[in-house]
Amino acid sequence: PSRLVVLGAGAVSLEMAQAFRRFGSNVTVLQRSAQILGSEDPDAAEALHRVLTEEGLQILTNANIRCVWHKDPKPDQDWPEIRVSASVDGQDSEFVCDALLVATGRVPNIEGLGLEAAGVEYIPGVGVKVKDDLTTSNPDILALGDVIDRPEMRFTHMSGTMAGMAVQTA
Repeated sequence: PSRLVVLGAGAVSLEMAQAFRRFGSNVTVLQRSAQILGSEDPDAAEALHRVLTEEGLQILTNANIRCVWHKDPKPDQDWPEIRVSASVDGQDSEFVCDALLVATGRVPNIEGLGLEAAGVEYIPGVGVKVKDDLTTSNPDILALGDVIDRPEMRFTHMSGTMAGMAVQTA
């Protein structure tokens, strides 16, 4: 797309934003918090912010999304027109793009599974509590991937590694 808006500024979304910029898209990244890369080291986040800005990305922090809507493409157009309404540092703004990438993170969907009945401890909205060997408070149950209480490990490659660990532990 010629214009891309990315919601979220974690590692994966910034990687995608940079790739699309290098492919020639005009890219705007909208991040809800004051810093890209969430809880990463502030100096590293600032350095990456500077490099990505120098590469041509528009990165806006303190952005609260209010509304997203689109118009279907006209017969002679390849892309729809998407509009993102946001408050950025308290100022109302609107961003027009051809494509929208929503990369705002993952939250485990574990409530209502009956984990209490199985004796598995968890933190609502955070994940299943696990030990280093991926066992839970019920030693007969392992948890891995996006459901564990360690957001820093919610990456596909980590899930593959955890699966290998689970096989060895089981």
